[in-house]
Amino acid sequence: MNLTDSHLHFDTFAEAGEVDAILARAAERGVMRLVAIGGTDPANELAVRLAAEHTGRVFAVAGYDRDEAKRDPSVGRVDQLLSRPGVVGVGETGLDYHYSADTAPEQRRLFGRMLDLSAAHRLPAVIHSREADEDTLAMLSDHVERWEGDRDRIAVLHCFTGSLGFAEPLLELGLYISFSGIVAFKKSDDLREVAARV
Repeated sequence: MNLTDSHLHFDTFAEAGEVDAILARAAERGVMRLVAIGGTDPANELAVRLAAEHTGRVFAVAGYDRDEAKRDPSVGRVDQLLSRPGVVGVGETGLDYHYSADTAPEQRRLFGRMLDLSAAHRLPAVIHSREADEDTLAMLSDHVERWEGDRDRIAVLHCFTGSLGFAEPLLELGLYISFSGIVAFKKSDDLREVAARV
């Protein structure tokens, strides 16, 4: 098989000096492409560096995640990275009101700036959303309206844990939805139903 791991945070593997071992183990199991996810300045730099060092094998996604919202980072640094070879998306970005509802306005502002970069570079956004369905859907609806890139590559909602009522409008917008191992948890019957419908 020729599989792709579409969402991998290399940070702890790089700190432990295990990147080559991870790539070798992945290849042994048929995972030939890996998408290194950013979200912070160090994670973005690492993802882009790994994409340059492992051309055609590792691809990068760069952006600012919701945990960076309070810091209000300048997007200029990410804007520059998005033009580098091997960069295939913007993110990880999005909204999380489960852990950080107190920063909701800042999260929305940062998410909007990341969606602006996604549209400007015509690169899909990799989105995290937790307990922020209404705001996420509203912002993505606006994003889809102004999107001029490939209609099959607008965005992916990763590690989806939402309801069918959230999934259906996302699918109508033409977005992808991915599920993690959470779908196999004992208490995830509702999520399995969503996955089956998707």
